[in-house]
Amino acid sequence: MITSVLVFSTNLIQFLQLDTKQKQIVTSFSQQLPTGLIQRGKITNLEQVQQIVGQLLTQIKTKLMYIELVIPEDAVVSKSLELPNLPNHEIDEAVRWEAEGVLHFPLGAAVLDWKRLFSNGNYHVLMQAVPQEIVDEYLAVATSSNLIVQTISTPALGLVTLAEQKPGVRLLMYVGPSDTILTLTREQEVIATSIVPDNKTNSIVQTIQRMIHYYDKFPIEWIQVGGVGLNNELITALKAFKLPVTGFTMPVSVNTETANTYLLAISVAVAPIAPPSDQGTINLLPQWYDNQERKKRQFSFWKQLLLIFATFSLVITAALGGCYFWLSRLETSFLTQQNLPSSVTKEALESASQANNLSRLALALETTDYFPTKAINQIKDLAGDTITLGRVELQLSEQKGTVMGLAKSRDGLLAFKQALEQLPGIAEVQLPVSSFVEETDLPFQLYLTFAKEPTTLLQEEDAK
Repeated sequence: MITSVLVFSTNLIQFLQLDTKQKQIVTSFSQQLPTGLIQRGKITNLEQVQQIVGQLLTQIKTKLMYIELVIPEDAVVSKSLELPNLPNHEIDEAVRWEAEGVLHFPLGAAVLDWKRLFSNGNYHVLMQAVPQEIVDEYLAVATSSNLIVQTISTPALGLVTLAEQKPGVRLLMYVGPSDTILTLTREQEVIATSIVPDNKTNSIVQTIQRMIHYYDKFPIEWIQVGGVGLNNELITALKAFKLPVTGFTMPVSVNTETANTYLLAISVAVAPIAPPSDQGTINLLPQWYDNQERKKRQFSFWKQLLLIFATFSLVITAALGGCYFWLSRLETSFLTQQNLPSSVTKEALESASQANNLSRLALALETTDYFPTKAINQIKDLAGDTITLGRVELQLSEQKGTVMGLAKSRDGLLAFKQALEQLPGIAEVQLPVSSFVEETDLPFQLYLTFAKEPTTLLQEEDAK
């Protein structure tokens, strides 16, 4: 996940992108601001700041959408409150009542948030507030660059995130290029903050001495320091307080120079993101802005969902239309093939016709199966002693027959031919002349032709 942070200070704007999963800085750059453009956290020339931020963000290669803002510490009022154990809604009322006695601007014109810290019988609550008009100015800068703000934080809260999480009071110091932020903390509680308008060692030391004297109920146990303006002279002066002086432990892979330069941006980037309504964090984002962006996200979600549904419906409709068209063509082709006889149909018809003919002939033969026997017997009777029959063939379906044999004499053969011609149903008997070559023992072959079909002959004989 890439977290983007935009830090505003009196004379400087910083931008940083952090890969919170890989713990590496993706992009970081800074831009000096003209003197007086931001005074005590308030932007004196909104249009100029918008132009500077717009030009600054052109260095980003990827599209930027969500951002976390860090506004100057001197625009914010921080107060640690001790309250009795109350329900949440009563804590909010108590914090606002306490804030009215602390703020130098009307509560109705302020953005206020608080978070619970710890309880030792009573609740300790950290409250921060900033004038609404100042918050609106920074939101306008972000909006001009098409950015959506997720959180508005402060340098003090960022430093607390990086501080060592162990019991005791500590002084956190951020030495910037032109000013120094001092934050007195106990665990997650911000007891007090102070801003030194210059980085002179004497000014910083004197401010620390005043904080130690004023907050003597919170004895400082050690000092954590960092920032681009840190130098050996200041470290030596801090050691004069006889307190341990350490740096901040970076939760990301970065060198010392980059860590000091972008200390505030890194501290906010590693902090969890939570809405203003969360009681465990402070987010100075106005509730109206958070509600507005939530509605936009919901609208965008439903819009995308509707677009996906519409696209899916269009694809389904197109697919169904294609299937319908294909099935229609298939149906038309099938009906056309049914109306036109195919080669297979013709072959089937021819086979059926042949089968019918064979069946008819078989039935005809079944009714005349005794006719050939009777005819052959008649032919045998006519042969007598002068004719020796060798073979008798009767082809009933073709209405013809053949008689072959041996005749003892020419007269006997001629008499046999004439006798055959007298048989009922015989239309013609043909005897080739070649059969009379021999005078005796004449081989012959007679050809018979029936006058009618065998079934007709049979019916006529039955009638007789």
